[in-house]
Amino acid sequence: MERNWIFVMACFGLLFCLVAPGFGLQCYTCDSRGTGCGDPFNKEATGITPATCEPHVLACGKWVSNATRTVVRGCTSQSTGCDYSRDSSGVETYRCGCLTDFCNAASDMYSHATISGLLFALMVVRCLTKL
Repeated sequence: MERNWIFVMACFGLLFCLVAPGFGLQCYTCDSRGTGCGDPFNKEATGITPATCEPHVLACGKWVSNATRTVVRGCTSQSTGCDYSRDSSGVETYRCGCLTDFCNAASDMYSHATISGLLFALMVVRCLTKL
């Protein structure tokens, strides 16, 4: 009986993590050539546009480049979480993706679904090790 409960909860958690992006994810779109798109972010500034993403879009994103000192926010088909890259000329790019509406407004972005999924996975592992 307890294993069935754990299986059901694991399926629910996985479904939550996969469905969280859903259809119609809304993200802010802008670049820091306009006012307000950089950090700190000002959603009321000129040039900040709320956008409904295409159904295939997985996340809202934020990109920061040291070469042009720009911040770009918008819809992305890239995964959630953050990554950093540096090319051979020294240009550094920091990219983050998140799964909830307008989550790309944050200076530091962590997906609520990602955090919830990780916590849920830890709970399942803990329950399974007690069996």
